[in-house]
Amino acid sequence: MLSATYEQLLSEILPQAIATNGQYRQVGAKLGALIGKGRSGVPEEGQADAFAGDSG
Repeated sequence: MLSATYEQLLSEILPQAIATNGQYRQVGAKLGALIGKGRSGVPEEGQADAFAGDSG
């Protein structure tokens, strides 16, 4: 089962290739908000990082 935050992220950004700086900033802000929650996260969040090209 996906976490509510990951489901919400997917519904808001509809995964696709990042083509503009605006899209890159938007995805970065969304991921930053998830990562900044101060918890270890769930596997799906790591998958979102990988999708966005963040090798960690």
